[in-house]
Amino acid sequence: MRDKEKAFIALRNSLSLYTSISDSTWQAFMAICKFKSLKKHSLLYSIGNIPSSYSYIPVTLQGAGVSV
Repeated sequence: MRDKEKAFIALRNSLSLYTSISDSTWQAFMAICKFKSLKKHSLLYSIGNIPSSYSYIPVTLQGAGVSV
């Protein structure tokens, strides 16, 4: 399984801890998400800048995450 697939599965599992998510809602949510892979020690957001998105970084996939 690729990192992108693992990241989205981890994200859905995390969100499902808060509330149930229908397949149609999940598909719509995925449509606005972007997978990003980072090299170790690189910055996801620059310090001092206010991000216009948020990111989810699964502990099992450090260096890979999903941004919305």
